[in-house]
Amino acid sequence: MPTYSCNGVVIKQSKFNDSDRLVKLLTQHQGLVDVIVKGARKITSKKGGSMDLLNHVSTEIAKGKSLDILTDVVTINDYLGIKKDLFKVGIVYYLVEVLVSYEYDNQECGLIFERLLITLDRIEKSKSMLTSVLVLKSFELYYLDIIGYKMQSKDLGRTQQLFEVLASNSLESLAKLKYNTEIVKDLSDSIQNYTETVLERKFRKVNLLAI
Repeated sequence: MPTYSCNGVVIKQSKFNDSDRLVKLLTQHQGLVDVIVKGARKITSKKGGSMDLLNHVSTEIAKGKSLDILTDVVTINDYLGIKKDLFKVGIVYYLVEVLVSYEYDNQECGLIFERLLITLDRIEKSKSMLTSVLVLKSFELYYLDIIGYKMQSKDLGRTQQLFEVLASNSLESLAKLKYNTEIVKDLSDSIQNYTETVLERKFRKVNLLAI
């Protein structure tokens, strides 16, 4: 059975049968890859633990007749700094919902993969809830641009300047701007509303007023 190597981030898991899981990987070179993880639903499964949602993994995968099968996996980064923070978990799960709502070609996937790793690293290191949200929204704008739905910066009122910083990925400039929870919420909602319109589906909102 031929095998191939795959470097990716786990963006979706679902039950395949009583003991196995079907996992979707956003990969660097192979596009979106669906793979069966044998025994992943068993408590003792090491492979199952390594294939947790959002884990960055290096895998060996065997080509199957209908679905490919995971044969080996090494965890590169499990982003525990995110997974131990309930607020960060909430915003990255929003990110995952957006990621799985669209099918990408291999080139789009590679670009999104590279930016996703940067984004997860920034969110994990962020010490501010508002900064975490802005990092997420910067990724969302980049993602929309890559898949052909670039959001235009018009009629954004008091959030205009902040939008332009996020769209340009000049996040080091955030310290020079004045913004508060209400401004971030307004911009976050505007970007999400646009995303929902172009992708034709609804997503859960982050409760910024709880910050």
